[in-house]
Amino acid sequence: MESTRPIVVKVGGGADITFDSLYDDLATLTRGGMSWVLVHGGNALLTSFQERVGSPPRFVTDGRGKVSRYTDAATMELFAMAYAGALNTRHVAALRARRVDALGLSGVDGGLLVGTRQPSIRVVEDGKKKVLRDDHVGTLHAVNGGLLRLLIENGYAPVVTLPAYADGPEGAGGVPINVDGDTAAFRIAEALDARALVYLSDVPGLLRDPEDRGSLIHEIAGEAGWQEALAVGKGRMRRKVEGARDAVAAGIPLVVFQDASAPEPVSSAIRGEGTHFRGPVPVREAAA
Repeated sequence: MESTRPIVVKVGGGADITFDSLYDDLATLTRGGMSWVLVHGGNALLTSFQERVGSPPRFVTDGRGKVSRYTDAATMELFAMAYAGALNTRHVAALRARRVDALGLSGVDGGLLVGTRQPSIRVVEDGKKKVLRDDHVGTLHAVNGGLLRLLIENGYAPVVTLPAYADGPEGAGGVPINVDGDTAAFRIAEALDARALVYLSDVPGLLRDPEDRGSLIHEIAGEAGWQEALAVGKGRMRRKVEGARDAVAAGIPLVVFQDASAPEPVSSAIRGEGTHFRGPVPVREAAA
């Protein structure tokens, strides 16, 4: 039944995001009998941790122009402290204070999120090509949906975060890795046959002008809509739009971008606020 299919909510980890509205809304949904999975980031807190220990983040650019955080072994220790330690515990405690039986998990727990590690990466720094080794970054390829269903069916509300777990031969596998959090949320939604996937951040949705919150695009549908979405999305937002496209192409019936600080951010997103992405996705824009 539709009411038994969970909602998957991905909330970012930016410094400007507030969470009280989200906690209250998730508690209300729980009391109404709706199941959900919360997937959260932690980028701002990780940066803060790195700066506190005198090891500021290092961002690198690969040959395709994609910018990412270089995550060596020392950074991964701080990563786990920020994401799976401080923030996951904070979110679970806030939800339990609202009488939600929340349970925190990292992607390593129970093989929840499994990926392939890329131990070396080719980057361009100061105009020079370099190979950086000991990177703990990878690509997600499996979700333990059975574990999440087991928890949901027994009344728990999963609160999920990175890192993921790398499988593979010695030297590459057996370690935590950083994977894309938006992709993790999409793959969880796919594994659970979710009724909706809601991405929450510090903006009200996809904006035609990033500086103008009034330029919100309310719905993306049809070839023209998807072409516009891909055209106006820049940088990280374009990657989010591409992720929304892949989620819709995979059969998730509703994908929404919404402001995490809005009143009832998840419920209002389901009711029509934010930017709604719908199918069909044009064939040439569909996920491979």
